[in-house]
Amino acid sequence: MKKFLYSLKTDLRFEEPVNNHTFLLRASPLAVPSQEPMRVSLSCSPACGLGIYKDAFGNLVHQGYLERGHDSFTFCSTGEVLIDVSKKDYSEPAPYYLFHTPLTRLEGVLAEYFLEFRTTGSADKVTD
Repeated sequence: MKKFLYSLKTDLRFEEPVNNHTFLLRASPLAVPSQEPMRVSLSCSPACGLGIYKDAFGNLVHQGYLERGHDSFTFCSTGEVLIDVSKKDYSEPAPYYLFHTPLTRLEGVLAEYFLEFRTTGSADKVTD
């Protein structure tokens, strides 16, 4: 198992003041069996309240709103991530295949592969 420290900072500057600024931030690592975010902290300037939810891919999304005018916006995400590759689950497709969209759809040989893997624990029979 390995521990990684991360810090992501983004500074935005606007040419003129922005009012009624609604935003979504995807700035936290994904939690999966082989990767566990810990002590994640997110801050914004100007300060504002943040809502949090998971998107269709399982990623944490912070949602915020700034009513008053501002000509810059900064956010910073910091934390630790524990990585344990022995817990990687190769039997499931990547999260973006689990939520069908016109660009992400599990079909053809990939659908056959994961169906066979789930059924037998091996995908030796699947060929292209």
